[in-house]
Amino acid sequence: PHPRFADPLPAAAGRGTLDEAVSPKSQRRIAPVPSSPSRLQPLSVMRTLLRTVIQNATVTWADDSWPVRLRVDAFILRAAEMLAFEKVEVVNVATGTSFQTWIEAAPAGSGEVSLHAGTETPVRRGDLISIASFVALHEGQTLTHTARFVTLDNANRVVETLERSAGAE
Repeated sequence: PHPRFADPLPAAAGRGTLDEAVSPKSQRRIAPVPSSPSRLQPLSVMRTLLRTVIQNATVTWADDSWPVRLRVDAFILRAAEMLAFEKVEVVNVATGTSFQTWIEAAPAGSGEVSLHAGTETPVRRGDLISIASFVALHEGQTLTHTARFVTLDNANRVVETLERSAGAE
């Protein structure tokens, strides 16, 4: 077995849990084994949760030019707390097609939401899309995590920004 997963207690027939040892002669419980760093510790769980979603974004331009990227009005990015070069998932609301790319800031106030998709363009001008970013958190960090929802109108102006926690109804 791998040394990380090796049993820190000596093999003994009839022993109790890892936290206590049993005397093999009398089957009487003896003092608990003190904790040590070499003891097997539970692994920390990482969970990927929604961090931000931009809803109802209208595509203003789509083409097959390079480099592959999604350009979004800088004002919208600030409202969504997204950064340039952040990895995002884009979902075409009409077709359900989703793909991943990176995001780039367009001029603030321009209302631009354009996709440069390389050889295949999964969206067309006028399509409604949602743009989501995610975050990996340790189990304890998920307790206070909130996701940000930014809703746009048909001219790609921010009409609502709200935050919701996983426990909120």
